[in-house]
Amino acid sequence: MLAQQAAAASQQLPTVVTRLPEQFNAQVLANAVLLIDKPPRWSSTDVVRELKRTLRLQKVCHGGPLDAHATGLLIVLMGAASRLTPKLEPLERTYSGTLKLGAATTTYDATGQATQTSPWRHISDADLATAAVKFQGEVLQVPCMWSSTKYRNRPLRWYAERGEEVRREPKAVHISSMQLQARSDEVHFRVVASKGASMRVLAHDLGATLGCGAHLLRLRREAIGGFKVDTAWSLEVLLPLATKYGKGYKFVQPA
Repeated sequence: MLAQQAAAASQQLPTVVTRLPEQFNAQVLANAVLLIDKPPRWSSTDVVRELKRTLRLQKVCHGGPLDAHATGLLIVLMGAASRLTPKLEPLERTYSGTLKLGAATTTYDATGQATQTSPWRHISDADLATAAVKFQGEVLQVPCMWSSTKYRNRPLRWYAERGEEVRREPKAVHISSMQLQARSDEVHFRVVASKGASMRVLAHDLGATLGCGAHLLRLRREAIGGFKVDTAWSLEVLLPLATKYGKGYKFVQPA
C-alpha cells in the first residue's frame, strides 16, 4: 500500500506548502516543496537535517546550497519532489548584498584574515559601472579555498583548515545582470546569475579588478527562478509548528 502511494505521488506535481498545520499530512509531505528563508549561521545541510528530524521524514533534500553566513531562499524538496532537483539547476538565482572595498581576505568574506589592504576612496561610480559591465555574461571563477567545492572527494575547506592550498580549476558561470551602488567603502549589489556562481568569488574578483581589494559583507538570496523569498517560511515560525503538529501529521486530513 505504501509503495503504491509513493508511486502515485511520484507522478503528481508536488505541493508547495503554504498552509500549516493543514498541510501536515502524509499525502502532502510525500511530494512537497517547502520554501525556507534561511537564517545566518545555519548551513543548508543543517536546515535539511532539522526538518527531517522534526517532521520524521526519510527523503528530504535542498535544491541548491546557500553559504552558512548568507540568508535567504532555500528550496527544500520532500519525498517524491526530490526528483525535481535537476529541474531547478537551470533556474537563475537572484542575490542582493554588500561588499566592502579596501581589503581582500582569505575566505573572501568578513570571517577571514585580511590578505591585502589598499586605498579605495578614489573609486568612482564610473569605475564601478565599468567593472560591472566586465562581469556580465559568461565569466570564469576560481573557487575559494574556504568553500564546499569538492577536490578529491573532500571540500576545499578541509584542505584550507590544514594549511594546504590545492590547485583549483576555474569554472564558467553566467551573470545576467549586476547593479552596484556605493555608500562610502560599502557597495550594495543586486546580481542575477546562474547556478554555481559564487558571490564571494565575485566580490573578491571585483575588488581585484578595481585594484583595491574587496570582500563580501552580507549576502541574501532573493529568488530562484519564480520562487521568491517573500513567500518563504522562517524557521522561527516553521519549527515550532512542526514540533507541535509533526508527531500527529499522519492523522491530519488532507486539505
